Amino acid sequence: MSMKIANLVPSRSVVLAFGCACLLADGVKGADLLHRYSFTSNAMDSIGTAHGIPTNGVTFSGGSAVLNGTTAYIDLPNNLVTGLTSITIEMWVTNRMTADNWSRLFDFGNSNAGEGNAGTGTRYMFLSPRSGPGTLRGGYTITGGGAGEQLLEWQGNALPTNVAKHVVWTTDGVQQKGWLYVDGVLVSVNNNMTLTPASLGETLNDWLGRSQFSADAYFNGSYDEVRIYNGAMTAEEVLESFQLGPDTCLQDGPATVIRSPASLNVYELNSVTLSAQVAGRRPMTIKWFRDGELIPGATNAAYVIDSVTAGEQGAQFYVVVSNVYQSTIYNATSATATLTVTLDYTPPTVLRVVNLGLTNVLIQFSERVSEASATNVANYVFTNGMQVLNARLTASGSAVVLTTPLLSAGSNYVLVLNEITDRAQAANRIAANTTIGFQALLYTAFDIGGTGATVSATTLTNGFNLSAAGADIGGTNDQFGFLVQNILFGDFDLQARLEGLTASDLWAKAGLMVRESIETNNTAGRYAAVLATPGMAGCWFSARLTNGAQAVSQGNFPVNYPDTWVRLKREGNVFSGYASFDGRVWTLLGTAVIDVGPYVYFGYFAASRTNAVAATAGFRDTGVSASTLTGLQPTGREPMGPCTRRTGLVISEIMYRPAPRQDGKN
Repeated sequence: MSMKIANLVPSRSVVLAFGCACLLADGVKGADLLHRYSFTSNAMDSIGTAHGIPTNGVTFSGGSAVLNGTTAYIDLPNNLVTGLTSITIEMWVTNRMTADNWSRLFDFGNSNAGEGNAGTGTRYMFLSPRSGPGTLRGGYTITGGGAGEQLLEWQGNALPTNVAKHVVWTTDGVQQKGWLYVDGVLVSVNNNMTLTPASLGETLNDWLGRSQFSADAYFNGSYDEVRIYNGAMTAEEVLESFQLGPDTCLQDGPATVIRSPASLNVYELNSVTLSAQVAGRRPMTIKWFRDGELIPGATNAAYVIDSVTAGEQGAQFYVVVSNVYQSTIYNATSATATLTVTLDYTPPTVLRVVNLGLTNVLIQFSERVSEASATNVANYVFTNGMQVLNARLTASGSAVVLTTPLLSAGSNYVLVLNEITDRAQAANRIAANTTIGFQALLYTAFDIGGTGATVSATTLTNGFNLSAAGADIGGTNDQFGFLVQNILFGDFDLQARLEGLTASDLWAKAGLMVRESIETNNTAGRYAAVLATPGMAGCWFSARLTNGAQAVSQGNFPVNYPDTWVRLKREGNVFSGYASFDGRVWTLLGTAVIDVGPYVYFGYFAASRTNAVAATAGFRDTGVSASTLTGLQPTGREPMGPCTRRTGLVISEIMYRPAPRQDGKN
């Protein structure tokens, strides 16, 4: 299976990416193969014990199961995929249906005629090579017939006839999406696929080549290979499997190296990823070796060197894979890949300098710099004679935070840098007397995720208005405007009152946030936030616990503009979010334990849910939380209840349209 290696490395990286049958590049398992039918001479399952029964005239020829289109089908065991919430059904198939509609490549489910009989379908999942409209079409239904079907359909195209085709049906219950591929090409997507095999319950008729409906045709054609996985294959995995063909299964057979890592050139200090394409029955073990020595912990399909040193010149790498297949231990060793390192003689430069709060100055460099030179305060001189109190290298290695005496908001400052070196063997030194200037601001704007829109703040007597665009906050990536106020050390407890949020979208967001990193525009970084929306969606607490992971959300609280209060608190590595109507009595929304260092970037954010229109949020009464009291919140309104004593029905909304007025004010 393929790996999205590009997601693992920075922009100055060199990547050698192939694929792997057992592990993705980050070590997370992909879709596991549950059943495999190769039809060499029968319909046996070579992975499990879900053997098929050739029925009513199925023949085997040249490694294919041949169905006659009149009576033949393959009966698979009951409940073959029952309980799965994500699934991939992959097949190499030749369709010989030219006119008859609604035959089935597969149909797993039930009919009203009972087990073993076709009648009228009730609950089922199916894929038809040619539907009534003449399309390759499949779906789920739990209501019977077409009304309740959730479909994947190759618009305008039936499955071509008299030619072998690779067809993949895959649905993901977590994302609630479905995809249909033909010969490695995506031909259909459904972004609202809420049904899964688990939705069907028990299935008594699990068939290849036969429909739950007695009026539908039997399939006329042949199967070379059918595979069923308990997860959703990615587009890269589908394409790779198509290219390998039906005879090579990445998750079956003895351990094999299909493609070895290759030798390549890499610049010193850049990241490099070596990976091999391997195949074999799971479980498999993967071990990487350098110059004949085992690399501890290198047990994934991809091996990443985060920063290649001059000492890696000529280093040789290979991988060994092992498994047990049919009670025999198999080992396979790849060819050797050699690294050629081009030494770095380019000195570092300054990309950006900004203040974050009135006692911190952030300097971003073009590359990682040595800690000894970066933390030497003598290497930074203010032209006005102000002393640098401390210099701290951030976790990225390419940014330094200077601690200074109190800066004057609105004033201009100039820094002169010397003796800063990079981490190359040559210890390249920054240009002598590098001079950089900046204006001290109360808030510093960052466009996280590249919205392309200006992040702006208008200062008012009791706060400010923040305007920003951006697709969203949450999921696995963020795109929004971030107004950083300060770098916080250790525990804190801060609040703000949101006076309003323009409704660019019902799911526009604004609130308080801390992020672990902002230096490299890290859109998938760890954070904690309390956010509010324009209306009915309310407020909640959101956090991303691991870089690149799905953000989690907790709690809910109604917005009450202009008195929507939000609060963010840290105690150790425990972050908590609160909301309030008055800033005195708070409701806890949620907490998260986030393994970050003592320093975090604190600020205010807004995301409009679109890059075309900015959202504007009014922040007032910002600062240290004046009250820490928690308790029940009076809503100021009567809760909904039954409309009469005779029913539990609730009248939640009354729509009234008055008669027109002459002045047009209604």
